[in-house]
Amino acid sequence: MILEIDELLELFGIFMLVLIGIELMETIIKTYMDEAPDHARIVIAVAIIAIARKVIILDVKDLSGTALLGIAAIILALTVGYYLVRKSDQRLHEPQKEQASNAAVESTDRHSAG
Repeated sequence: MILEIDELLELFGIFMLVLIGIELMETIIKTYMDEAPDHARIVIAVAIIAIARKVIILDVKDLSGTALLGIAAIILALTVGYYLVRKSDQRLHEPQKEQASNAAVESTDRHSAG
């Protein structure tokens, strides 16, 4: 009943595929339930999960050096893209937070002066 390495990797790949499917379903539900969804970040996150699955079940012996460099470039590009999208999302939400805090301070000042 002991599994060989190939069988174990295949089983793990199927498990990772199920996890990607669950993540994708959760992401889709969040996207449609949210008022202002960030589609780019969601798509990049799912792509990172999918490429991580591919890397985990990858048989390095069968690939050339250029294929491995290509996979590394994809991972790097997705990671940088996710970081930039997240950073720009934070900058977009900062003015809204400042406006809300300024409005609260002005409201407090009016009540104190009145």
